[in-house]
Amino acid sequence: MTKLKLRGKHRIKNKHKGQRCFLAFFLEKTEEKYESPKNYGNWTASFLHLKRCVSPTFTFDEVDDEFLKKVRHYFDTKALTKSKLPLSLNSKYSYLNKFRAALRLAFEEG
Repeated sequence: MTKLKLRGKHRIKNKHKGQRCFLAFFLEKTEEKYESPKNYGNWTASFLHLKRCVSPTFTFDEVDDEFLKKVRHYFDTKALTKSKLPLSLNSKYSYLNKFRAALRLAFEEG
């Protein structure tokens, strides 16, 4: 899929914003949750996991269906707790929901 089709499919409004690093954006959104300790903890844990499966130079221009599948696959099969145990189903859903929320926020912001 070309970037032009992807931009239309996912409604990316600003091609310059598409060059922004995904993890930097996610961290920014995580810090905005600081006033809500429980929510902030979930966002922080999600960020720590995403750092393990997303390159620090990965940009929004590179977001495609394969990227989404890669992140989902990571949480389903490779993500581990601090004790090196597989994540619980609730943790997987929580972290994936934070990931999805960040993508929605990014696209809402252009």
